Amino acid sequence: MKITGKMVLPYLKMSRKAEIPAQLKRELDEVLPLVEEAARPDFSFNIIEEVEVKPNGIIFDGNRVFFSEDLAKTCSGAVGAIAIATTMGPGLDELTEHFGNEGRLTAQAIVDAAGSAAVERMTTVLQGQLAEDYWEQGFKLTRRYSPGYGDFGLEYQPEVLELSGGYEIGISLTENNMMIPLKSVTALIGMVPDG
Repeated sequence: MKITGKMVLPYLKMSRKAEIPAQLKRELDEVLPLVEEAARPDFSFNIIEEVEVKPNGIIFDGNRVFFSEDLAKTCSGAVGAIAIATTMGPGLDELTEHFGNEGRLTAQAIVDAAGSAAVERMTTVLQGQLAEDYWEQGFKLTRRYSPGYGDFGLEYQPEVLELSGGYEIGISLTENNMMIPLKSVTALIGMVPDG
């Protein structure tokens, strides 16, 4: 996946239209190829065919209950769902640690920003492809909703990771349900009949 300086700037709290300072440009020119080399993008998804949306949450497959009013609102009208997982792989975590050990904080920040930009882009592309595929089958997809958003607590992360097949692509969880590799995303997307 090609990662450009313009993709990374917003994650460094800079405008895409900003003039890149010379020192930062040198760092970007050095670090971004290393990020591309270290990244091992992967994804998985699974269709959940049985979904029941209630005011205070969603029941998946008749027995998994996720209590979240925000998730229920996002998936309003859904009769099915898609659980997705994306990751940039462990190489970016290792590269971040490498630059940290060298005391190169700017390079470390660039790796972090580039990883965020890349995993977000990959997740958006996957969601777009799924939307196109399922639109042809008569469904509109809701926006994606991840554990940690609104009232959808991180305690649901293990189940979303399992539903999405994320464990199979190398994503694991800390005891606080944070994902490893760090540049990973899980989410649920509602499937709403079109018409």
